[in-house]
Amino acid sequence: DIPDLRYRQQNEPACAIRPGDSGCIICAYNDYRGVDSPVGDSWQGVSQSCDAGDTWRSRLAPGHPSDIGVDLIPAEFAADPRLAAIPGMAIFNFIAGYRDSNVGVLAIQHWLEVNKEDADHYEPGHTTWFADTGTEGRFLDKPDMLAVLDRNPGIITLETVMENEELGTITRDFPTGTLYVAYAAFTGSSESPSIKVLVKTSDDWGRTWKNQALKLSEDQNEVSGISLTAVGDKVLAVWRRKGDNNDPDSILYSVITNGGKKAAKGEVIADICAFDQPTLTGSETDFNVVTFRTNDFPWTANDGKNFYVFYSDRERDPSDPITGACLTDENGNPDGKPRIVMHHSTLSGPANWTNYGPIDQTVTPDTFQFMPTAFGANGKVQVAWYDTRRDPSDPFGLPFVADYDAIINPELGGFLVNRTVDVFTTSITMTGGGPDVKPPVRASQFSIVVGEKDGTRIEKETEASFANKKLFAQGKASFLGDYIAMAAR
Repeated sequence: DIPDLRYRQQNEPACAIRPGDSGCIICAYNDYRGVDSPVGDSWQGVSQSCDAGDTWRSRLAPGHPSDIGVDLIPAEFAADPRLAAIPGMAIFNFIAGYRDSNVGVLAIQHWLEVNKEDADHYEPGHTTWFADTGTEGRFLDKPDMLAVLDRNPGIITLETVMENEELGTITRDFPTGTLYVAYAAFTGSSESPSIKVLVKTSDDWGRTWKNQALKLSEDQNEVSGISLTAVGDKVLAVWRRKGDNNDPDSILYSVITNGGKKAAKGEVIADICAFDQPTLTGSETDFNVVTFRTNDFPWTANDGKNFYVFYSDRERDPSDPITGACLTDENGNPDGKPRIVMHHSTLSGPANWTNYGPIDQTVTPDTFQFMPTAFGANGKVQVAWYDTRRDPSDPFGLPFVADYDAIINPELGGFLVNRTVDVFTTSITMTGGGPDVKPPVRASQFSIVVGEKDGTRIEKETEASFANKKLFAQGKASFLGDYIAMAAR
């Protein structure tokens, strides 16, 4: 394996918890240790813990260009991981491809539970399966994956040749169910694009796939950021459609039924005041503004009965803060601070979405909230997001989470602004009176030093998450990833 000797960047995590043992966790993420190795580019890293996260072991997923003894994936890099855990196995989904081409694959790997002393609790198989492939004229992006066990599961027996030759070939029974993979397929030209939201299903947990993909949407607008959740045999898919001169920015949804054979036409949940932030490296403006790229993607989850959709929405007209007009600057560009908002509905009949509005009533006026993630278990939903409330306000009040590289101004003097972010989280339980949203708490924790001044105890953090740190493109650009993730059981 390739050790992470230089502790390179990692982002866009996905995690799953082992059924029957909540202390065992497996996570995957974009891992940049490959840049310094014969891999030559970022790949998928996998970390595992069986002591509830106190200690971790990490490695690269098999199939990278310099791998030996396994089936290689025809790709130079890998990204966008998704994980699901069923009894006996973790199912791993990601995209892999080439930087200068649309050619790529939608990959599936099986990591089996093992009980070998001093070994990782999941070990990968020798083979990677492909749910779909991209071509020069067809690019695949931003998948989500969902494993749904049958209501009264039977047994499916699968034979897996393991990567670790000492484990040989493992033949194991798994519960039956359906594996859903949803993703965006980009075709056409830049002048006349066509973007489809597609769903494919598998009855053997990803080894074979039904030939016909289910189309949820086809649009000339950019659509992406699809998220899946399920209650019973109803699967909810939500995604973002970027606006243009003809259509507003919107969050859309579709309900998939009949084991992935049928889907309702995509409909709008809400038009949004989107928080999209470009990559700025400091050379594009007079003030040397540096920003990380982020796009306003939704996330969906359920509590066993109700479906929830979360996204980031910029502030609106104070007279109607839930559905009013977007606040804009003098050029008509949205500039209100983004807040995490929620919609909820049961799907026992036709969807009837309730717009709850912002979920955090404790937020400060200058705070940015963005990139939500959520997961439901045991009758409640936990949602988390990036949050800047503990960061000093931007001295220029830009509508972005922006750093300033050594501004020199006769009136303001020379200074450097480094913005920081935290992760905040809250839980939501549906009651007879509607959602009960708990006050949010800070999930991110940093090392502190303790001292004393004039007889008073002082605590000061020695670490921070600097969102705009230039750690990518040879130190020229910043990037947080497109999403964070959560898991529960």
